[in-house]
Amino acid sequence: MFATALLLTSGLAWLEWGAYSQCLFAMEFHLLTGGAGEGTFLHPAVVLPLLGQLLLLGAVLVPRRWLLLTGSVPLFLLLMLVFLPGLMAGNLRMALSPLPFLVLCVLALLATRTKRKRKSRP
Repeated sequence: MFATALLLTSGLAWLEWGAYSQCLFAMEFHLLTGGAGEGTFLHPAVVLPLLGQLLLLGAVLVPRRWLLLTGSVPLFLLLMLVFLPGLMAGNLRMALSPLPFLVLCVLALLATRTKRKRKSRP
């Protein structure tokens, strides 16, 4: 359940740079369909979150704790890089759009952590 929610909320983050603005899903679609310049797809800020979403998709199809956690990390880092500048600039759209993912990520971490602790008790 967490994997699906994390995957869906990760794409709703609103990114703004210069005169451009898009949600993450629209930006990824633009990059994957060849709309960006050559070599743009190989940038770590593009590849790592996309890899994170693929790992979360894997966690949706085959529920594994390690897929959920490793898929969440690069997306968490990217969305913190969206949240913090939005917060500092007073841009509410950028600051609030990653919050559902960030909150779910923390809840997923706590939920998987407590499950592991309960199982290890005699």
